[in-house]
Amino acid sequence: MWIQREIESALVAVASSRPATILTGCRQSGKTSLLQRTFPDHAYISLDLPAVAEEAEESGESFLSRNPSPLIIDEVQYAPQLLRHIKADIDARRDEMGRFLITGSQRFPLMQGVTESLAGRAAIVPLHTLSAREFERWSGETLDRQSLLDWILRGGYPELHARSLDAPRFYADYLATYIERDVRSVLNVRSLRDFNRFMRLCAARTGQLLSYNALAADVGVSPNTIKSWLSVLEASGIVHLLDPYHRNLGKRLIKTPKLYFLDTGLACFLTGLQTPQELER
Repeated sequence: MWIQREIESALVAVASSRPATILTGCRQSGKTSLLQRTFPDHAYISLDLPAVAEEAEESGESFLSRNPSPLIIDEVQYAPQLLRHIKADIDARRDEMGRFLITGSQRFPLMQGVTESLAGRAAIVPLHTLSAREFERWSGETLDRQSLLDWILRGGYPELHARSLDAPRFYADYLATYIERDVRSVLNVRSLRDFNRFMRLCAARTGQLLSYNALAADVGVSPNTIKSWLSVLEASGIVHLLDPYHRNLGKRLIKTPKLYFLDTGLACFLTGLQTPQELER
């Protein structure tokens, strides 16, 4: 069952004003479904399959000739060289808007390719998991205190609600595939156990001031390693580092940020919270 997203109208407006639109966000936030439903006339191709990604990476021009626009390209971070050929295709027909709709789950490598190839040609649109307001509109339920606690525990990944999935099983599978596919592709993590403990410690600190040294001491790695791991969580749309607000601009830039998980259900799962009563305490 489709859950209406508030970003749909903004996405349509952005796509009508740029040759390419890049939708970023964590895995399972609903990027692909949103694009396919909002732009039904666009063809679709996924680079999740290694053979397809290799073709797009090595033979971008012929790949685009076999898959002409308007086109949705899913998980473009697996073929970053394709962006150079998309740039050439856009420049050949610069006045045509909304031709390429692109998704990516790893913002750092994706943004590097955008900066190098699609600067001035692409709009960047972030997509998060469901908000409580989107859930209320879809379910017809007004969240009171008790149901809000249930919502915080379950989180906002659309598939959890649309298919009534078991939340603990969903998050266990999500973390396993996330670490396997994203973390190992970006970082040379020697100990997945250390990285898993790092994620749990971050979840326990959500909403608190970030201390690299404290996290490093608790995990048993260097502060630079913590910075590297946090950059991957941030690039994957898992966490957000909120800079402080001060009247003094200089203080805004140098004061300690706060660490937030962008989905409450994932944070609760990582910290072992299972019931509303545990969450209240």
